[in-house]
Amino acid sequence: MIIVPENELPKKLEAESSTAVVASTSAPETSTHDPPPSYTPFDSSESSQSGPRFPLPRDVKPSNFTSLSIANSAIKGTWVVDPTLVIPKEFLAPLAKDETEENRKNLLLESKNGAVDVNIFVMPMRADALSVMKDRKRVITHCASRNGSVTAKIHDVQLPSHPNDLRPPLKASFHSLNGAINLYLPRSFRGPLRIRTFNGGIRFSDAVQSTLTQFSEVDRVRRSFLGHFDPSEFDASVQWAGDELDAETMNGAVRIYFDDEASPPGAQKSKSPGFLERLFRF
Repeated sequence: MIIVPENELPKKLEAESSTAVVASTSAPETSTHDPPPSYTPFDSSESSQSGPRFPLPRDVKPSNFTSLSIANSAIKGTWVVDPTLVIPKEFLAPLAKDETEENRKNLLLESKNGAVDVNIFVMPMRADALSVMKDRKRVITHCASRNGSVTAKIHDVQLPSHPNDLRPPLKASFHSLNGAINLYLPRSFRGPLRIRTFNGGIRFSDAVQSTLTQFSEVDRVRRSFLGHFDPSEFDASVQWAGDELDAETMNGAVRIYFDDEASPPGAQKSKSPGFLERLFRF
C-alpha cells in the first residue's frame, strides 16, 4: 500500500472529494500487463464470524454502488449494502480516476465541510454466491470528510431465513483532513489495519486491543492485524482477499471499537432531564 508523503496528504484528501453525486437509498437525512496476483478464496467454513449480528433496519432498502459527495453539509444516516444487487449503468456515478468496474466502491460517502456519521449494514451471502460478484472479491466502502469528523459503525446482518450466511470480506477506508475518525467494527472483522495520523493519537478499546497483533509504527503509520493472525495465509504469490481497513487523518485522533461497544443500532438515546424534572424529580 502506497504511503503518501506528509506534504501531499492534503492534496490526496482533496482529490478524493471530487466524486459526483448519485441519489442514495439510505434513510438520510487482451492486456499486455502481467496477470494479477491470485486471491485467497473466501471460505465460510474457515471464517470466524462470531459476535452479534443485527436485524435489517425496517425503513432502509438495500443498495449497491451508492455514491454521495456533497460540499457544505453533514452526512448522517443508515445504509444497507447488498453486493449482489445489480444496478443499471445509467444509475451509476462516473468512475474516479483510480477506479475500474472491478474496484468500484459499493458505498462512497464524502463531505467537504461537514461530519460523516453513519451506520453501515453489510448483507450476508452464501460462499457460492460470491460468483455473482464476478471479479469483485470484497465489499468496498469509503467515508471521508475534509473538515469534519468521520464516525462509522459497521454491522453484520442476521437473516432469519438464512442464518448460516456470512458477510463477504470488507475493504474499508476512512479519511479526514481536519477531524477525528471513530470506527466501530463487527467482531467478525479479521484482517490488516493501516492507521495514519499526523496530529493526533491512536486508541483501541480494550476488547479490540486484546485481539490485535501490532507489527510496526513508522512515519506515523501504524500497521497491525485484527483477529487471529496466521502467517501462512500471506505469501508473495497470493494476495490477501479478506477484511482490510485503512484510516488516515491529518488533524485528529483515530479510535477503533467493536460495534457492540456502542449503543445498538436504532436505539433511542435517553433524553436529558429538564430543569423542572431535576428540581422536582418527576
